[in-house]
Amino acid sequence: MSPPSTHCIGELSAKDLERFTQTLSLPVRTLPSPAWLKDQQACIPDLPYRLRKPHSLLPRLAMALPFTDKACLCKSHRGLDPHLIRRIFLQVSAECTTRLSRLVESPQPRPIALFVRRLQTINSLWMDPDLYRVTFACMPDEERFERVPSECEACILASVGGSPSMLFDLRASMLGRRKKGKHEPRLLRLVDAWMEWTAQGDVLRTASDSFAKDVRACRRRMQKARRQQKRGGQAGTGIETEDPREQLLQNDFYAEEHREREESNEDDPEGSIIDYYASRVRRNTGGRTDARAMHPAFRESMSFPLSPVSARESLPPRPGNPTAYTGTEPSMARHRGAAAARPGPPLAWANNNNNHHRKPPRHTAAYSESVYSRAPDGSAVGSDLHLPPMPPLARRMNSSEEQADAYLEMLVHDLDEEGAYVSPRVDWGRALREREVMDDAQAEADDRRQTTMTDFIRPRA
Repeated sequence: MSPPSTHCIGELSAKDLERFTQTLSLPVRTLPSPAWLKDQQACIPDLPYRLRKPHSLLPRLAMALPFTDKACLCKSHRGLDPHLIRRIFLQVSAECTTRLSRLVESPQPRPIALFVRRLQTINSLWMDPDLYRVTFACMPDEERFERVPSECEACILASVGGSPSMLFDLRASMLGRRKKGKHEPRLLRLVDAWMEWTAQGDVLRTASDSFAKDVRACRRRMQKARRQQKRGGQAGTGIETEDPREQLLQNDFYAEEHREREESNEDDPEGSIIDYYASRVRRNTGGRTDARAMHPAFRESMSFPLSPVSARESLPPRPGNPTAYTGTEPSMARHRGAAAARPGPPLAWANNNNNHHRKPPRHTAAYSESVYSRAPDGSAVGSDLHLPPMPPLARRMNSSEEQADAYLEMLVHDLDEEGAYVSPRVDWGRALREREVMDDAQAEADDRRQTTMTDFIRPRA
């Protein structure tokens, strides 16, 4: 269903605009506080009936329909007309997105570029910080506004109405694209009424009028360059004709087509805003972003898939390698392609329910007697697993004699009498045996020889 018409904004009287802008005004760079919300809830019943939620039965039934566009309002602003708030919010969003497309297409002078960046920053009031930086190619340290936590569109409009810089940029943008003989933008009267409550309305209007001339001149230069480029392309393809009347008809056709497109976006900006957000998000993030990062006014109408994680991360985990502790029939619940782990189609599911009277198959016990029965090779008897013998858990420690042999192998390389290599292990053993024999012979000789001091003393003759 197409969104409601925006003509009701122009039908508001000057008194209605004055009361509306006086109520919805929040100090600069401040979030809605509980005290401010309490005052808002107390002031809404005193507003004119055009601004409040209707109490008659038929309009309330129309608002209760699920396919009608209603604003996302907090508890304190539920007394406002949700359709009116949504139309004003869409007009503000369009000034910050689709109606800047011409100025974003090509590089601009520094004042115009800063002006475009300030208008794009207004989107940070209703967008997630990360999504805002990615969508508008902003650096993390660039200045932005704090996102309204409640996502209430009335609170967002109050933040816009209380900021003189936002009002200045919005007014300059609307006047910069206004054409002679055309109706004024529908949001212009509301912005002028907000400026009256800033205590510097005259200064803001004068400055915005002067800057709007620069914006209009920039748009005219871009329009002239597009026409020249279009004529050059027609000459290259042979479409252009020498008859000046046919050239005039072609130019009128292009101008009429562009005018109809602008009028359609002026009355129905929601579709163009959704396309603008969708194209930028898809181009910068590949369409993979959390749906909660978008405002509810555009969240349900996005035409591309939104997901908090990638498709690869949403798959079930891979099954692990089989070990000696796994069952003989591994579970298919953790298999990546296991369709049997999930319920089947409705027909198959019904067939399974019809077979509930059948006796379920008997499952083999996980720990049976055969597990503790071992074959000669050490494997479990009756087990389907045929695992190779496990290697020793640690390397055997060498003895001290083996360590000494290894040390001698590095230091001693003796040769025997014929020049052949003699193993150090053989020399070491032979030396030990010879040493033991020599020690035994020496001990035996010592036992036979018992020398005393009297042996050296001979008696005198």
